[in-house]
Amino acid sequence: MSNFFMKGYHVTVDNFFTSISLARSLYEKNTFLSGTIRSNRKNIPSQLKQKLEVGEYKYLRNREILLLAYREKKSHKKNVLLLSTHGTAGNKTAVIRRRNQETEVHKPALVCDYNKYMGGIDVSDMMIYSYLDERRTVKYWKKVVFSIFPRMVLNAYILYKHNPQGKVMTRLDFITSIIQSITKEWMAEKNMNPESSLGHTSRDTTVPGIRKLPGRKEKVCVVCSRVDGGPVRRSRIICNHCNKGLHGVCMSMHQRE
Repeated sequence: MSNFFMKGYHVTVDNFFTSISLARSLYEKNTFLSGTIRSNRKNIPSQLKQKLEVGEYKYLRNREILLLAYREKKSHKKNVLLLSTHGTAGNKTAVIRRRNQETEVHKPALVCDYNKYMGGIDVSDMMIYSYLDERRTVKYWKKVVFSIFPRMVLNAYILYKHNPQGKVMTRLDFITSIIQSITKEWMAEKNMNPESSLGHTSRDTTVPGIRKLPGRKEKVCVVCSRVDGGPVRRSRIICNHCNKGLHGVCMSMHQRE
């Protein structure tokens, strides 16, 4: 890492990494830093935390550290704070495209440069929040686990667009198709054995398909359990024909046996 110091590089980061102490430390090594910064970081002036009007901005400088507070939209409840050891307190003209119309707006130069050089992290977050399905929870591990799924779907869509087969679906249609494919198997099981969805456990072995065991009973899956010396896998579903344990995903393989 030391090989990159003293060469005048300019690093752009998001608010997870940005701090005044880090910016000063890098500046001493002739390395510049720009990025958004959280309002609860140490040594953030209280003037920048006061809520601004829409389109209003405020600069503060302390030697090499330049801080900016900016509120771009009415939907932004708090000011966006940016830090830079390389930028200047000035404006730039940016072109915004909305509804096939281009509009020129004046923004602080720090904001324009940040949007230009930030790259993947913020763009990925922005794309995820377009179709975000998060729910409130006090358990942090749930937040972490469920945040992984939309990122997986987004990465899958990016790969899909790079390898199209026929007409490319929109992202919304792509997400819808994934949901439909996941529910297709469950719906097939439900339609094949409607009694199981009502909680009935008919013992009629002549009815094709599968059924759910009553209560919390389980049986060892006849297909995927102990395969090649693997672990024992149990299921609360059994085959109507042989009364052996069977997962829904294993049903097609069991029917071929």
